[in-house]
Amino acid sequence: MTQFNIILNSLFTSFLLWSSLCHAQESINALGGRDIGSGGSVSFSVGQLVFTTDSQSTGSIIQGIQRPFKIFASDIIQSESNVSFKAYPNPTTDNLYLEINECINEKLIYKLIDIQGKILLQNLILLPITQINMNSFSAGTYLIQIYNSQNKHYQTIQIIKKEIQ
Repeated sequence: MTQFNIILNSLFTSFLLWSSLCHAQESINALGGRDIGSGGSVSFSVGQLVFTTDSQSTGSIIQGIQRPFKIFASDIIQSESNVSFKAYPNPTTDNLYLEINECINEKLIYKLIDIQGKILLQNLILLPITQINMNSFSAGTYLIQIYNSQNKHYQTIQIIKKEIQ
């Protein structure tokens, strides 16, 4: 074997060893996961350092970054009894109305909570329709939780507050 063949074989062997250590599409991420449901599966990662954008006249695609979005199926998050409540208009800009669908013989309390879990308002529900003034709150997502006097949770309703245009 000539010295040229030895050098060529050692370079080829080195290339094979080096390429086995490299992994395609690998990145160091801060967080990631996978969720599987009846409609399919989704994988996500947070903290990718590199991305590329491919643009055409019909559109563009960004590879390497996932952009989150939220789809609302219902305004009601949780209900633990037959008593139900309705909040309207939702989304709202100023006043929100909380309506009980049937009369019950116990004191009820509503709590208006911001997205961070801070209780902004807490009052008794005295009438079948209760008005809640949302003027002093900024645009965003809020929760109304309804409890009885023994602190039994009835329902949580998600409220969207919009800016007045």
